[in-house]
Amino acid sequence: LPPSEVAYEFLNEPVADDDEDWNALVSKAYQLLRDLEPGRVCVIGPNHFQQPEFMRTLRVPADDPNIILSVHNCAPLMLTHYRADWTSFPAFTGAVRYPGPAVVDPSQWAALRADGSPKLLEETADAMEDWGPERLQRLFAPAIDRAGELGLQLYCGEFGCLPTVDRDERLAYYRDITAVMAAAGVAWAA
Repeated sequence: LPPSEVAYEFLNEPVADDDEDWNALVSKAYQLLRDLEPGRVCVIGPNHFQQPEFMRTLRVPADDPNIILSVHNCAPLMLTHYRADWTSFPAFTGAVRYPGPAVVDPSQWAALRADGSPKLLEETADAMEDWGPERLQRLFAPAIDRAGELGLQLYCGEFGCLPTVDRDERLAYYRDITAVMAAAGVAWAA
């Protein structure tokens, strides 16, 4: 298909132990693609599941307007993935909310984290932060800033909130996160 109709993403949600391993793979894939299709749009995201905070560690090929930078967002995970069986907290049934701290009862959050498993501590670390438009803007800022510095389009290719969360809470989350992205010119798909 012509370059105007298809873009290539090198890898969805890369996870490498070392950011430079991912950067080396990006460089190699980019060069191979450019040798074959110099005008094709490349979609490139940072290591660590394409989280916005890691955009600063991504080495982006220079002087190529046919690159779209890509991020994903699941934060705060205790809200967006409430009761998801693939998280470290599938049995947590305490109330969640948006905006504000994702967990309504801080004592339930503390009890959940008492097991101390590293994955659980990581996945629930931001649950008690004050989530709202300002916090979402800070979450995206590293990627927005980097895209601006490079003069490239930023795209959020994954975000959302599972239907296990109350509809009004979900809609408030979607309203705020899409408004944050729209204000910064970030393209998105839920």
